[in-house]
Amino acid sequence: MSAATKSPAFSPAIVVLVNEPPGIPFAQCDELAGIGLPIILVDDGTATTNASEVFARLQRDNSEAQVTVVHCERPGGRGTLLRAGFAAAEKSGHTHALTLGPHGSHACATIDMLISAAREHRHALILGIPDAGASGPPRGGRSTRLTSILLRLETGIAVRNPHSRWRVYPLALAPLAQCRARGVLYEVEILARAAWAGCRILQVTIGNATVPGSDPLYSLSLPDKLRAAALHARLLLRRLSGWPHAKYPAGQALATPPFWRGLGQWLNPLRAWRELRRGDFGRTELASGIAVGVFIANLPVFGVQTLLALYVARRLHLHPLAVVVGSKASTPPVGPLLIAAAIWLGHLLLHGSRLTWKGLIRPMDGHVFQAMLPLLLDWIVGATLIGTGMAVITFAIASFLFRSVPARPDKVAAP
Repeated sequence: MSAATKSPAFSPAIVVLVNEPPGIPFAQCDELAGIGLPIILVDDGTATTNASEVFARLQRDNSEAQVTVVHCERPGGRGTLLRAGFAAAEKSGHTHALTLGPHGSHACATIDMLISAAREHRHALILGIPDAGASGPPRGGRSTRLTSILLRLETGIAVRNPHSRWRVYPLALAPLAQCRARGVLYEVEILARAAWAGCRILQVTIGNATVPGSDPLYSLSLPDKLRAAALHARLLLRRLSGWPHAKYPAGQALATPPFWRGLGQWLNPLRAWRELRRGDFGRTELASGIAVGVFIANLPVFGVQTLLALYVARRLHLHPLAVVVGSKASTPPVGPLLIAAAIWLGHLLLHGSRLTWKGLIRPMDGHVFQAMLPLLLDWIVGATLIGTGMAVITFAIASFLFRSVPARPDKVAAP
């Protein structure tokens, strides 16, 4: 009884963005009104159909519908609209907000399924996954798969379809997940920040309520795709920095084994084999580890490459042996060639001219230290570009080779 009095009653609301997608609100809201949940309509005035028109239609056809209208003062994208809807839901005393994906033939059944999961797991973020991705990697497109890989590195969680918009958010999480993204990338960033805060992400199979093959990032313009790349670069750097995050009060801390036992489990090479047997996610994780190691091999950090590889593996949830193996790509005689190529490329990009042998040794007569600084800058720039290219190629080759390992997820214990 004491626990029940401390926790508010479960009270979900449906947040409908009138602007997205166009042409849906009238038909969708008519159907939603019969479910019996409060509806919050949000718009920013950029669509021909606004929230007030939908509200008037609902009041005319279903006077008992509980509808709240929220108008954003300025356009800000999907993320801004969602934040406004969450704030309105919390102000009205609701504890959870349900967001909708593309309208399908099983919308009501999908909502019932998600609300039931949210009621049973009140402190989790519920993510609806269509049947197409239930048994393997995401099928929405290359960008969906890439986003899943990056989220795996950033959070350690294998999200099958991070672009799914069928979700139930616990509103207590919103103040902790301080997302800077405003458009469709908001829904990607909040998954990473929810995981960092300790909020459980529960993936629920919802059937075919989502349009098959839909992939929001395919419709993004080039500037928006560049923003997506910048978002993940920022999240990866934040993860690598080790900077602490605000913790979700209702989050569940996982029990950790003793130090030496945990270290042995982390370094265990048999775990790498189990990762391969898990299927595509495990193979992707190992291929990513080797690729990251190859990138580290190109950096001017000789002497501490192994330590850096272990640190990066720990922060990015990669198998340490895979990263260390990849970092050994700088072993002679390959290492000196990589250094020479990096310095040559960096000098070409920074100075617009090719670095010759005379230009390399002439400035060092009596001024070794002064000559080394420009070379170090050339080395850093060139190593970053060459390392990135080699990492991409390594990932592609490793992923192709790992496909020959038969996947037996039913025989592999959970890691």
